[in-house]
Amino acid sequence: MSCFIPAFEYLIWDASTVPDQEIKGRVMLRAALLALKYIFRKDLREHLPEIFGLLRDLTGEKIGSVF
Repeated sequence: MSCFIPAFEYLIWDASTVPDQEIKGRVMLRAALLALKYIFRKDLREHLPEIFGLLRDLTGEKIGSVF
């Protein structure tokens, strides 16, 4: 019966240890990762202009593009 029990492996990425400049990717991904990084920190207010700036940049991206 144990052959039907999957063996899961959890991969955890600690965003709090990564400098903001090293968080790369599409605009929505960067904004989401930065928001998750700072959501429970006291310095969230200082980083909101950067996060909102990234979201403002979304207006320049094509919607639905994969690459």
